Amino acid sequence: LMPTAMVDVATEKESKMKAVQEINGLPTSVYWASWMAYFMVYGALGTAMSLSVLKAFTSWFHASDITLLAGLWLLTYAQLFAVMCVLSVVCSRAVVASLVASVAQFLFTLPSTTILALALLRHATPG
Repeated sequence: LMPTAMVDVATEKESKMKAVQEINGLPTSVYWASWMAYFMVYGALGTAMSLSVLKAFTSWFHASDITLLAGLWLLTYAQLFAVMCVLSVVCSRAVVASLVASVAQFLFTLPSTTILALALLRHATPG
């Protein structure tokens, strides 16, 4: 989601659409609020699907409050959105934005993916 949104923001900058919107009176806060709404809607859909599958097919979260988990996952999407905002200022071309966002997303997900893989290995090994 982050690379796609960053490329979209960079494409708007490349095509001067953002400048046209500002000239026509769109406040910067409304521009970024609309991007946050877009980002969070897709984040909520992803969170709902992921938690539904994990709750239905695993016992990882059987003692956890699903509302708290969903809230934490949505905060993660909000953090990714904040990083996207910061990085989109630096990236004015779509190709550069795609590369930077992909690397950033990889670096952000690497620790959690490593912990999850180690937990799965520990759970799968007998003893």
